[in-house]
Amino acid sequence: MVWGHIENTDIRFQSNGDGTQNNNANDPVGAKNNTDGWKIHQFGFALQSEFRAFEDKLRIMLGGGYATGDDDVEGLAPPSDGFDTQLTSNRTFSTFRFHPDYRIDLILFRNILQRVQGAYYLRPSVEYDFTRSQDGQKIGGGAALIWSRASQFVQTPGNSPDLGLELNFKLYYQAKDGSLNDDLDKLGGFYTQVEYGVMFPLGGLGYLPAEKQDFTDANNPTDISTAQTVRWYLGILY
Repeated sequence: MVWGHIENTDIRFQSNGDGTQNNNANDPVGAKNNTDGWKIHQFGFALQSEFRAFEDKLRIMLGGGYATGDDDVEGLAPPSDGFDTQLTSNRTFSTFRFHPDYRIDLILFRNILQRVQGAYYLRPSVEYDFTRSQDGQKIGGGAALIWSRASQFVQTPGNSPDLGLELNFKLYYQAKDGSLNDDLDKLGGFYTQVEYGVMFPLGGLGYLPAEKQDFTDANNPTDISTAQTVRWYLGILY
């Protein structure tokens, strides 16, 4: 949670020589008229659960997360410079943004939005080790479904809460570590993984009715299409 206020966002103010540099008499917690200050009301959370079976070869997981949006801002991504532009005199920043290293998918939040922000998601997934030996060698695969929605529909291009459905798949191989190791928590050696993702965009990533009318040229279709990606990892685990 981020909760507070900004007394003044204008960096051009200079000191008056009496210790009142950047002071704002009408800040959000002031007793006058709450017109010039800015409030910060943001929060987010993430939940992850996991069920294991068959000697931990099967792993069924369910995750979800939420980041507050802002109904007075157009757009989910932060501006290139400065604060989010407010549409009215609401003067409250409430779009919460996860750290970009918290990754739950391959396309939407990782590449398009670059992080979970102003949205919430549900992510069921499953992984299974087809073969696994005590020396750490294993071959397995997994799949995940990510359903995402905007916390405030006005922030999406299509003014609709549903952002998209994404399917992620992976196949992985872990070689044995090359030593007498019977502890599966201490892996080592060659590792490779191939991941494939496909995202089906929904109304929130589409066009508004007026925008569709503007695209009359056949060379500029208004339909949004699926996005796909493939990732291949090679490495040494130690």
